[in-house]
Amino acid sequence: MWLRKEKIIFEAESSGMRIQVIDKMERREMRFGNNVVQSAISKACPDFLLLSYTRHMMLGFVLNPDAERILHIGLGAGNIPRFIHKHFPDSVQKVIEPSPEVIEAAHQYFNLPRDERISFLIGDGFAKMSRCEENYDLIFSDAFGAEGTPDHLNTSEFFSLLQSSLNPGGWVVGNVWTSNMPLEEQIEKWQDAFEVVLQAPVPIMGNVVLFGGNSSSPLKKHTLHQTARVLQKRVPLKFADFLEYLEPIQDSQIV
Repeated sequence: MWLRKEKIIFEAESSGMRIQVIDKMERREMRFGNNVVQSAISKACPDFLLLSYTRHMMLGFVLNPDAERILHIGLGAGNIPRFIHKHFPDSVQKVIEPSPEVIEAAHQYFNLPRDERISFLIGDGFAKMSRCEENYDLIFSDAFGAEGTPDHLNTSEFFSLLQSSLNPGGWVVGNVWTSNMPLEEQIEKWQDAFEVVLQAPVPIMGNVVLFGGNSSSPLKKHTLHQTARVLQKRVPLKFADFLEYLEPIQDSQIV
C-alpha cells in the first residue's frame, strides 16, 4: 500500500502551541501540533487558494469591490493576504497575529511577501481591536489555534469591536468551524453586532463563512452577479460560481 510521505521542515513553540510546517509530495501545510490542517498551498501552484473556504472568503470583494484597506485577524500561512497583495494592487493590509513564529514561517515557507503594503501587529486580536483607531473596508477574521477559535474571539463583544471598525460599505468576513460551537449560536452573535448577516457553507469541509455588514438596505442579486463577472475577468477566481453558495440569514436581505 502506497503511503503519503510527509516531512516536518519547520517546528517552533509559541505560547504553548507547536507550530509545524509539513511538506508532502504535492503540497505544504501549516499545523499546530495536531492533524488539523490550518493552511496549505500547492507546491506546483503556490498562488492558488488551495483550501476551498479561503476561496469562499474572497466573496468579500463581491460585497465591497472597491475595498482597499484590509485587516486580518489571524495569519496562518498568509494565503489570503498573499492572494490579495498580488491581485488587488491598490490594497493596503494589516495583520493581527499573536505569534512572531507564525509570521516568520509564512514568509519563509509560504511565499508571503515582505512588503510595505502588508504590516503586522503582534498580539491578541481582542486586545488590539479594543485599541483600534482605524477603520477598514474588509476585515477577515480567521483566528484558529490548536483547539479551534479562542473563546474570546467568538463573542458578541468581539464582533461589535469589528463592526465599529468598518468603513461605510465595509464587511467582516469570518471563517466559522462548526465543531467549535453550534452554527445557530454563532450566527446569533453575528446578528447581535451586524445589520445584515450572510453565510456561505463550504461543501465537505465543515466550515461556514459568515459575512457581516452595516447596511440596512437589501443587496441586489443582479448587482452581485454583475460584480462577480467583472472581478473574475482580472482575478483568477470563479467569483460567480462561489456566489451561488451565498445565502442570506433572512430572506429579505438579498432581493
